[in-house]
Amino acid sequence: MLVVDKSFEDFDPRNDDWSILWFSSLRNRPDSVADVLHKLAVLSRNGKDVFSYLKALQRKDKLASMIKYLRVDKVGAFGIFIDVEAIIGDIVGAEK
Repeated sequence: MLVVDKSFEDFDPRNDDWSILWFSSLRNRPDSVADVLHKLAVLSRNGKDVFSYLKALQRKDKLASMIKYLRVDKVGAFGIFIDVEAIIGDIVGAEK
């Protein structure tokens, strides 16, 4: 689905914000499509920047894909154990 913030007649992909939503990732959960559309409608109705929201999700998705490679249970630093995954998860959550 192509998301634009103006009439398609006035839309210029070289100058205007746009985003594409791939619903194929919801193939196993088709009921979730309504949830996605509802979320976008609520954001738009409340005057929120839908494109900022979608960009934040994209950054979160990219970072989450890197987390799967970091399977370090605990890293010791001067006797204090740091959960690296928790820190990265916190970073991802902060970008919402």
